[in-house]
Amino acid sequence: MGNTISNNYLGIGINSGPSPFHNNFINNTVQASAGCPYAGCVWTWDRGYPNGGNFWSDNVGVDNCSGSFQNVCPSPDGIGDTPYNMNFDPPRILSNTDRFPLMKPFAPAVSGTVSLGPATIGAQSNGGYLTAIVKLPEGYNASNLIPSSIRLNGSIALASGATVSQSNGAGLLVVRFNMTQVRALLSKPSNYALQVSGNLLTSTNFRPFYATASVRLLPQ
Repeated sequence: MGNTISNNYLGIGINSGPSPFHNNFINNTVQASAGCPYAGCVWTWDRGYPNGGNFWSDNVGVDNCSGSFQNVCPSPDGIGDTPYNMNFDPPRILSNTDRFPLMKPFAPAVSGTVSLGPATIGAQSNGGYLTAIVKLPEGYNASNLIPSSIRLNGSIALASGATVSQSNGAGLLVVRFNMTQVRALLSKPSNYALQVSGNLLTSTNFRPFYATASVRLLPQ
């Protein structure tokens, strides 16, 4: 993760363990290959959506759509609309693909700040929204943050119909999450650290973003 592998005959060869993701494979004759301990094994060179996979310099795909099935169009998200297939497939491998190839080189994650409201949640609060006011790192604005990639604690997407709205200041924006889904994360009265994450896309790179703040669940 986070490696740039360039100008080799073979970029990387793997036989076991998790498939690499968030790496840059640039101008290797064979970008990557994988061994297979049994017939019909499957390698997926990604971490699902919206995390994405790797950047491949020979990827000829396009980015017009977004979503887990890349079927929300037009809505580019920095992830290719079609999988990237390895240019070397040993026998016995059923599938050897990056389902969510990055369209720009990967760059390390950056952090920002977030304020969550309401910061205190009643035990019976199941309607409405949790609102997050997000401050992006310097140099980024709302247009860089991909709406379909935004998650709360890695699992809750934006509330249905919610949009990313820019507040005062280029790097300050507002997003909303369904309170019923949020409450499902909070098992008992306590303080909880919740993380807002997403992908930042610029003309030069694809970069994960995260920010964390706390809320308190009150007893009944």
